[in-house]
Amino acid sequence: MKLFTIKGFGFKLKRKNTKIFHRSLLHKQVRNMIHWLTDETGSRVHDQQGLGQLVVCYFQGLLSAHSTITIEDISRYFSSKIARDSVPLLEPHITNDEIKESLFSILDDKALIPYGYTSLLFKRN
Repeated sequence: MKLFTIKGFGFKLKRKNTKIFHRSLLHKQVRNMIHWLTDETGSRVHDQQGLGQLVVCYFQGLLSAHSTITIEDISRYFSSKIARDSVPLLEPHITNDEIKESLFSILDDKALIPYGYTSLLFKRN
């Protein structure tokens, strides 16, 4: 007989205790659910359709490319600036030989992403 363990209860429930087990699962599901969110006006949204629309609008605004951020908006978050004589050190010219040397220093079985092309493929071509 398979035993189920519920965290926080400290005992094991057998399958014949399905009422207790399923009630605890329902309680956990309700606890992990988003019950309300606050919109831009400060009012709470409780219904599922309103919650969905609020989340979609939030991420559309977050991920849209039509924002108009200026250098002045960004510069207020940084207190210090890079000295002008240090800028050329941060933008070095990279040669083809340096790229080739870096590529050939990578182990043959390494890839940039999981299930991606390994460095061996690029070394042979």
